[in-house]
Formats: sequence, C-alpha cells, structure tokens
Amino acid sequence: FLMERGVPFVTQGRSDISDQHAWIDIDARQAFSDAVAFLAEQGHRRIAMISGDASIYSTTHREEGYLLGLERSGLAFDPSLKLEGDFSAASGRLGLKKLIDSASGATAILCANDATAMGAISQAVELGIGVPDQLSVMGYDGVRMAEMFSPPLTTLSHSAAESGERIASMIVGLVSGDAPTDHQVLLPAHIIERRSTGPV
Repeated sequence: FLMERGVPFVTQGRSDISDQHAWIDIDARQAFSDAVAFLAEQGHRRIAMISGDASIYSTTHREEGYLLGLERSGLAFDPSLKLEGDFSAASGRLGLKKLIDSASGATAILCANDATAMGAISQAVELGIGVPDQLSVMGYDGVRMAEMFSPPLTTLSHSAAESGERIASMIVGLVSGDAPTDHQVLLPAHIIERRSTGPV
C-alpha cells in the first residue's frame, strides 16, 4: 500500500518483498548460530529448539541459524529436539514438557524468544528441574523482564535505542530522495550471559 503510493517508510524486520523497500533487522540467522556455538562450548551436545510461529517471516531465519549452529559445532540434527511454538510463554511450557516426556536427553534449550524461554523455565521449576544445574535455557530479544526473571535469562539482543536512531536517519534519507534499496541494514545480536545457562 505504501509502496504503491510512494510513501517513504522503513520496516523493523524484513518481509517477503524486502528487496524492494527500506528495512532494518537483526541478523537472527547468525544470532541463533552463535547461540548454539555458545551452548556447545559449555559442553552441551543435545541442544533443543522451541521455535516460533511458522507464519512469521523471521521464524525461518531463527530456525536456519539453529541448524547452521549445529552443523558448525559438529552436532547432528535430531528432529525430535526441534519443537514448534508460537512465541508465547505457553508454548515454552508445553515444549519443555514434551521434551521431558519424550526422554530426549536435552541438556539445553534455545527458545525463539524470551517469552518462550521464560515459559520453559517456569515449567522446569514446576517439574523440579534445576536451571541451569540440570538444564540450560536461552532466549532471544533481550526484553527487560528477562533480566529480572528467576534465574535471570541468558539471551541475545541488540540495542533498541541504536535501532531507533538508525531508523530515524533512514527515514530522513528517504524523504530527501534516497532510493529505498540504499537503506537496508542488518545488525548483529549480542549474547547477554546471565544465570539461566551453564556447563552441561
């Protein structure tokens, strides 16, 4: 709608037509690959993933990063360790229960976002599973609540303030006549290590 009318805009995140418009996004593919490597370096060999809503574009990037991370860490992909989710705490709780019920042997879980990770931790606590003593849990997004959770959540994040500044600058460029394709920015996510992860 906006493109048809020539309205300058920037999206936070990419779309299936992102080659045609301005956008800024976090490199979720690299972030999830880095997360698997981080967990593997702590000795984890059975790393599960609770994924996000399959209809959301960025879910694909997160899943690709998980698979890439396994490959780079020399770990075989086990389909039973990849569970569907919907970015909710409820899907984290359900995913954790499925992993335990299936005796998957997972020692670490990488979640599609922080809400899912906090749901998984809550379910682990209810089942008497120590985090991180028996199970490491890692999220993605860096929401403020994750720092205050118990235990504080290890996550991946990028500065929202920096993203906002970049978006404002990009809008100014577009209004000044820049081509939308000149404003396509992929930013890195950084691991924020807290107490929800530890050695296997």
